[in-house]
Amino acid sequence: MSGQMMIAEKDVLFNSMSAMIAREYVASDTAPTFFGIYRVPISGAGTTNIVVDRNIEVIDAWCVKTGAIGGVGDTVTVQNAGNAITDAISLNAADTSVARAAQINDANYQIAAGGQLRVVVAEVTDSNCICYIRVAFYT
Repeated sequence: MSGQMMIAEKDVLFNSMSAMIAREYVASDTAPTFFGIYRVPISGAGTTNIVVDRNIEVIDAWCVKTGAIGGVGDTVTVQNAGNAITDAISLNAADTSVARAAQINDANYQIAAGGQLRVVVAEVTDSNCICYIRVAFYT
């Protein structure tokens, strides 16, 4: 199939993070790219640090609200150590709403193995949500 890629069931795996990953082959690549999703439950202001065990690129981030309506100051930011990868994702939304990062900073989106993927939460009203961070593993 020219210009299209099919992923067979045998190419869908579960990795050690309990995230589903799929292999995608590009003709010029010598190794496959794997994708994974970090799931970070949030129930208040604070910082979650995740030491990554391999090189990653953050390619998307979104939050699903699981609590009351948030306020203007309720936000989630994904960072590479202390450097912002995403803009502040607003949680000023009702329960079950999905809020997505509008920007990915290409100066900070790659994190080397041993580095820190950081999720920073600011809360004024209600920040309860589950934050999902989609990454590509690279060599």
